[in-house]
Amino acid sequence: MNSLLSARFLASSLAVFAIAAAATNAAAQHRPGPPGGPGHQQPSLPQHPQPAPPPRQQQPPPPPPSHGPGPGRPAFQGPPAASPAPRPMGPPGGPGRPQPAMPGVRPGMQPQPGQPARPAFQPGRPPGQPAPQPGPFPPGAAHHQESGPPGRPMPGPGPGHGGGRPYAPVERPPHVARGWQQQRGWSNGGAWQQHQSWNEHRARHWESEHRGWGQRGGYGGAFIPQPHFYRHFGYEHAFRIRARPTIYMGYPRFHYAGYNFLFVDPWPEYWDPDWYLHDDVYIDYDDGYYLYNPRYPGVAIAVSVVL
Repeated sequence: MNSLLSARFLASSLAVFAIAAAATNAAAQHRPGPPGGPGHQQPSLPQHPQPAPPPRQQQPPPPPPSHGPGPGRPAFQGPPAASPAPRPMGPPGGPGRPQPAMPGVRPGMQPQPGQPARPAFQPGRPPGQPAPQPGPFPPGAAHHQESGPPGRPMPGPGPGHGGGRPYAPVERPPHVARGWQQQRGWSNGGAWQQHQSWNEHRARHWESEHRGWGQRGGYGGAFIPQPHFYRHFGYEHAFRIRARPTIYMGYPRFHYAGYNFLFVDPWPEYWDPDWYLHDDVYIDYDDGYYLYNPRYPGVAIAVSVVL
């Protein structure tokens, strides 16, 4: 019974589809075509120029954000901050640890790792030029750099007199100083003896032939008043003798700042014979008067004020 019903339903469905297909085919055959029949060319319609689009108007810039947020509007935060650059690896002790500042080097000029440090700038010297070295000394002069009269400190530049001590000599009456001078009190202790010419007062071995005032028994000659000494003597008051000293009492004598001085020591054998013409010298006091030549540090020639 069921199979019979299914066969009838299938037959009726096929009949309906066949009728619908025939109707659609008949409608397509009776559809009217274009005027003039098949192949007839349609007349072209007149073409009108298209109007150009209006120019694009530039939009005004957006107004700057207000200082305060509006209702329901978040505050302006500005452009996002740039991420920090990675820190370079530093020396042992931690990555990125800054190097300590070097003396004499301005900020920003610190040497990078692996590069040699720059020397500190020194005024008066072109960059890259090495520091000047002390010039050579004649044979036998090198040991004089650290020598001088026994018991006397090394002379050097700077204020003050007599190794930094104030100049305060003990007043001595003129007749006492003159008596010491007539007795040649400077010749004690195996000191240099008198000669009759300038060249004979040139030493052969100055280191062993000169004597300090302590070896001579002390200075017993005349003194220069303190105000006059500070105005004309000491390291700050260098001068040139400019004339060959003359022989007086068997020793060379020269004149400076109103006083006569006597060389009671020989002058070193490695000095120029005419050093008195072109060398700057000065007189200082250290338990007695000495003449110094800055070209030869450590050499102190004993001199005496003569009346």
